Amino acid sequence: MVEQTLDNVFGALSNQYRRDILRRVTKAPETASSLAKVYGMTIAAVAKHFRVLERAGLIQTRKEGKERLATLAPAGFRDAQAYLDYYERYWNRQLDQLESFLKENP
Repeated sequence: MVEQTLDNVFGALSNQYRRDILRRVTKAPETASSLAKVYGMTIAAVAKHFRVLERAGLIQTRKEGKERLATLAPAGFRDAQAYLDYYERYWNRQLDQLESFLKENP
């Protein structure tokens, strides 16, 4: 389950438009039609990006009139953050060991 979640999250983040959508929804909710104008693409294309981000758990959408409004879903980042934290701790340990070695062996 976690591996599938990670695949969905990192897959969603692999696209520049989806990363930009995430950046934009941290500031304010966005609609597919407003983003379609910004990106010069169809509403259907933006809606597809919304679906990918929603499947990854990175945004939530809700119907508001005729529009779908996207907002950030911070909980969706948890598994990816834990994955990245693991490697950060690993590399910090490696660098600490290298530093100790270099101090002992000038």
